Amino acid sequence: MGWLAPKLLIALPILVFAPRLLQLLKLGQQGAGARGLSVTPALLILFAATLWLVSASVTAVGIISFIGLIAPNITRLCGARTAKDQLWFSTIMGALLLLLLTCSPG
Repeated sequence: MGWLAPKLLIALPILVFAPRLLQLLKLGQQGAGARGLSVTPALLILFAATLWLVSASVTAVGIISFIGLIAPNITRLCGARTAKDQLWFSTIMGALLLLLLTCSPG
Protein backbone atom coordinates (compact mmCIF):
# COMPACT_ATOMS: atom_id res chain seq x y z
CA MET A 1 0.00 0.00 0.00
CA GLY A 2 3.01 2.30 0.24
CA TRP A 3 2.95 2.76 -3.51
CA LEU A 4 -0.66 4.00 -3.37
CA ALA A 5 -0.11 6.95 -1.00
CA PRO A 6 1.79 9.15 -3.50
CA LYS A 7 -0.85 8.48 -6.15
CA LEU A 8 -3.59 9.65 -3.80
CA LEU A 9 -1.89 12.95 -2.95
CA ILE A 10 -3.85 14.53 -5.79
CA ALA A 11 -6.90 14.21 -3.53
CA LEU A 12 -5.64 16.97 -1.21
CA PRO A 13 -5.94 19.84 -3.73
CA ILE A 14 -9.25 18.40 -4.87
CA LEU A 15 -10.60 18.52 -1.32
CA VAL A 16 -9.53 22.16 -1.08
CA PHE A 17 -10.61 23.51 -4.47
CA ALA A 18 -13.36 21.21 -5.77
CA PRO A 19 -16.15 22.27 -3.37
CA ARG A 20 -16.03 25.85 -4.67
CA LEU A 21 -15.95 24.68 -8.29
CA LEU A 22 -18.77 22.22 -7.77
CA GLN A 23 -20.89 24.85 -6.04
CA LEU A 24 -20.43 27.17 -9.01
CA LEU A 25 -21.19 24.35 -11.45
CA LYS A 26 -24.52 23.77 -9.69
CA LEU A 27 -25.55 27.13 -11.13
CA GLY A 28 -25.25 25.71 -14.64
CA GLN A 29 -22.76 26.54 -17.35
CA GLN A 30 -24.06 30.05 -17.96
CA GLY A 31 -24.34 30.90 -14.26
CA ALA A 32 -20.85 29.65 -13.49
CA GLY A 33 -19.44 31.45 -16.52
CA ALA A 34 -21.14 34.68 -15.45
CA ARG A 35 -19.35 34.43 -12.11
CA GLY A 36 -15.97 34.11 -13.79
CA LEU A 37 -15.44 30.35 -13.95
CA SER A 38 -13.99 28.89 -17.12
CA VAL A 39 -16.27 25.87 -17.19
CA THR A 40 -14.53 23.63 -19.74
CA PRO A 41 -11.05 23.71 -18.15
CA ALA A 42 -12.57 23.24 -14.69
CA LEU A 43 -14.53 20.19 -15.84
CA LEU A 44 -11.51 18.72 -17.62
CA ILE A 45 -9.33 19.11 -14.53
CA LEU A 46 -11.96 17.56 -12.26
CA PHE A 47 -12.54 14.73 -14.73
CA ALA A 48 -8.82 13.97 -15.05
CA ALA A 49 -8.33 14.01 -11.27
CA THR A 50 -11.35 11.76 -10.77
CA LEU A 51 -10.14 9.34 -13.42
CA TRP A 52 -6.69 9.25 -11.77
CA LEU A 53 -8.12 8.54 -8.31
CA VAL A 54 -10.56 5.88 -9.51
CA SER A 55 -7.89 4.09 -11.52
CA ALA A 56 -5.46 4.14 -8.58
CA SER A 57 -8.05 2.81 -6.15
CA VAL A 58 -9.32 0.09 -8.52
CA THR A 59 -5.71 -0.95 -9.11
CA ALA A 60 -5.20 -1.24 -5.37
CA VAL A 61 -8.35 -3.08 -4.34
CA GLY A 62 -9.76 -4.58 -7.52
CA ILE A 63 -12.85 -4.34 -9.65
CA ILE A 64 -15.23 -5.49 -6.92
CA SER A 65 -14.81 -2.22 -5.04
CA PHE A 66 -15.45 -0.25 -8.21
CA ILE A 67 -18.68 -2.17 -8.74
CA GLY A 68 -19.63 -1.37 -5.15
CA LEU A 69 -19.15 2.32 -5.90
CA ILE A 70 -20.89 2.45 -9.25
CA ALA A 71 -23.92 0.19 -8.67
CA PRO A 72 -25.81 2.62 -6.37
CA ASN A 73 -25.22 5.47 -8.81
CA ILE A 74 -26.56 3.44 -11.72
CA THR A 75 -29.66 2.47 -9.75
CA ARG A 76 -30.35 6.11 -8.87
CA LEU A 77 -30.00 7.03 -12.53
CA CYS A 78 -32.44 4.24 -13.39
CA GLY A 79 -35.05 5.74 -11.08
CA ALA A 80 -34.63 4.18 -7.63
CA ARG A 81 -35.56 6.98 -5.22
CA THR A 82 -36.33 5.50 -1.82
CA ALA A 83 -33.63 4.01 0.38
CA LYS A 84 -35.32 0.61 0.22
CA ASP A 85 -35.38 0.64 -3.60
CA GLN A 86 -31.79 1.84 -3.79
CA LEU A 87 -30.62 -0.91 -1.43
CA TRP A 88 -32.39 -3.72 -3.25
CA PHE A 89 -31.68 -2.55 -6.77
CA SER A 90 -28.05 -1.73 -5.93
CA THR A 91 -27.58 -5.28 -4.70
CA ILE A 92 -29.08 -6.70 -7.88
CA MET A 93 -27.18 -4.26 -10.11
CA GLY A 94 -23.89 -5.05 -8.37
CA ALA A 95 -24.41 -8.78 -8.80
CA LEU A 96 -25.29 -8.35 -12.48
CA LEU A 97 -22.27 -6.14 -13.14
CA LEU A 98 -19.96 -8.56 -11.38
CA LEU A 99 -21.35 -11.46 -13.41
CA LEU A 100 -21.05 -9.46 -16.62
CA LEU A 101 -17.45 -8.50 -15.94
CA THR A 102 -16.26 -11.89 -14.73
CA CYS A 103 -18.10 -14.05 -17.27
CA SER A 104 -17.31 -11.99 -20.36
CA PRO A 105 -14.97 -13.67 -22.86
CA GLY A 106 -11.44 -12.40 -22.95
